[in-house]
Amino acid sequence: MAFREPLLIRLELPVEDFGKMIDSVTISRHATGADMDEVDHLTELGATKKYIELLCGVSMEAIQTMFQGDITAINAAMLPFVSRTPPPTDDSGATSPAPAAGPPN
Repeated sequence: MAFREPLLIRLELPVEDFGKMIDSVTISRHATGADMDEVDHLTELGATKKYIELLCGVSMEAIQTMFQGDITAINAAMLPFVSRTPPPTDDSGATSPAPAAGPPN
């Protein structure tokens, strides 16, 4: 699997994180086995929030105040960073957009 470049996601509604307002988050790395162990026992929503904390470096306190639409957008963008399979391709070999599904549990 090819590693993806960090991905910036703009928030519809800024939140306070570590004492400062943020209007975007960056998915800075791929999930590891240790990350998967941390989310293994969580619900799908709990796993999504934990992956945001781990892969984006956002505090759980900030995530708890995020707009649901922002969490959904981050979750969709995060899927290629946590997926165990490569993203689907169309007939030309170009990568197709990832479906809006939660990270694997």
